[in-house]
Amino acid sequence: MPAASPRLYFENAVGSLYEHPDGYADFRFKPGKRKISELQALLTHVRTLLEFKRWHRFLADQRLLAPFTLEEVDWIVGHWRNTSAQHPGAYTAPSSWPKMSLPVSPWARWCTKPTP
Repeated sequence: MPAASPRLYFENAVGSLYEHPDGYADFRFKPGKRKISELQALLTHVRTLLEFKRWHRFLADQRLLAPFTLEEVDWIVGHWRNTSAQHPGAYTAPSSWPKMSLPVSPWARWCTKPTP
């Protein structure tokens, strides 16, 4: 029996979000410039999918990602910090940490590097 394919959940100019049959959100960034409202829409749908399905895992394919702007970084940090505060423990276990494919662009890779 063939494995089930991920189902498209949401798509816009920034990327595509899939429901993976193995129980995680899978989103893939598209190349090029983006509007912050489109990035917010994609990441808000990631959050909505995770909450609706009661999932705690996601895979982010950032290979085509352009570097984040400072405005985008500020929003992302605030958005996920607020999400973590509203759902203590949901995003803290090592098995729930996000899995990411790093961007091809060295500058984008540096911008997405975790800080201690």
